[in-house]
Amino acid sequence: MNIIADLHTHTIASEHAYSTINENAQAAYDAGLTYLATTDHSALPTGGASLYFFSNLTNIPRTLYGVKILRGIEANIINDRGMVDLHPRYMKSIDWVVASFHDFAFPPPVFEYDLEKAKDIITDALLGVIRDPRVHVIGHVGDKRYPFHVDTVMKAISKSGKLVEINANSVNSRPGSEESCFEIASACIAYDVGMTVSSDAHHSSRIGEFSHSIDILERVGAKESHVVNSSVERLEEWFQEHGIAPDLLS
Repeated sequence: MNIIADLHTHTIASEHAYSTINENAQAAYDAGLTYLATTDHSALPTGGASLYFFSNLTNIPRTLYGVKILRGIEANIINDRGMVDLHPRYMKSIDWVVASFHDFAFPPPVFEYDLEKAKDIITDALLGVIRDPRVHVIGHVGDKRYPFHVDTVMKAISKSGKLVEINANSVNSRPGSEESCFEIASACIAYDVGMTVSSDAHHSSRIGEFSHSIDILERVGAKESHVVNSSVERLEEWFQEHGIAPDLLS
């Protein structure tokens, strides 16, 4: 499967990442990518960039090393209502929003409740995120620490038109994610939910590294038509439909 855009990446602004936007863009060019989304972590409560950083994103050129740049953010889901830490000032300069669970912003409930109760809590949170018009992608949903009722969530995502990320870094950084990602990718196909493939790179050497995600997608029988960033035409059609960065479209 051909992937033409890395839609979830981090720079040194995220504190726990190690490359600059220029280094990431160069790596994207070397990997033959057309688009790169730079999606540093939001500031709450720690580990992310400042409000000033995100409100100033328009200073990043639209094209670096021949690669088109989406100015984005990885927002934290912060409670069981699905609220995300997106300050209104962010939205003036942000094209692309990935919303994800992180233990420092929303401690995993599976350790405090039984599994079904944990699924209820995370399902409610995801349904709230799905209703948020600012969010485009639900990030690394294969994290087993945040279990949810897959059918309920997929039905809601299908109606919303949002995307589900198959995160290539999850296999390495979130134990047990491969099995969950397999289940989620299968459900995306069943419910006609669009997917993105992303590296979640925290160093430029990982930009465009999608092998774990592609392996999962091939195992579930996904076609390129199921993956929004599998072609420039498909991705830009999705951007156009959702009003994403019109000045970048071919």
